[in-house]
Order: sequence, then C-alpha cells, then structure tokens
Amino acid sequence: MNTVCTINAFNDGNKKLYSEISNELKRLENLFSRHIQTSAASLINQNAGKNPVEVPDEFIYVLQTALEFSKLTEGQFDPTIGPVVDLWGIGTSHQQIPEDLEILHKKLLVD
Repeated sequence: MNTVCTINAFNDGNKKLYSEISNELKRLENLFSRHIQTSAASLINQNAGKNPVEVPDEFIYVLQTALEFSKLTEGQFDPTIGPVVDLWGIGTSHQQIPEDLEILHKKLLVD
C-alpha cells in the first residue's frame, strides 16, 4: 500500500512460501490500495456520492472492523482521514507541509 514490506520466515521459509506470501500481499494491495485506480477502495472514492460500487465481502469486513475500532477509540483511529493525509503528498513528487486553513477545510470531509 505504497510502502516497503520485508518478509522473514527464517527456517520455515522456502521459495514456494515466499511466492505465496508475495502473491497474497499483491492481491490485498489490488483490493485495498487507494493508489491503484482499479482497487475497490479507489472505485468507492471515485464513485462517492455518484454511484454504488459492488465490493467483495472481505472489503466490507475490513471496513466494518475499521469502523468498530473508530468507535472503540472514540474517533482516535479514524479510517476516513485520507483527505487530510493527502495534503502532505507523502510518496508523491509534491510533498509539502500544508497550511492550517487547508487542513481545516479537508477536516470537513473526515468523520
């Protein structure tokens, strides 16, 4: 999900296992990544307020779990924080420290 991942299975590791793990990570990224235009997460964002999007049960389960953690932490964990995080441009060619007013404006899209 736009980050680096290192896998160490040590004594139980072999090429087949590493291949299976790598394939599963790619599958999950293709489902959940906001940075892949065809992922379920991206399709939801692209269609927000316009059209419904059919997603796999696995995606719904993760989303429901994220919302549960948001409730358990009284909003300290917020899975809707994306618009605010995007202001920093982390992992892009336009990284920046956003202005306070920009942050306040994007916070209207969060919760």
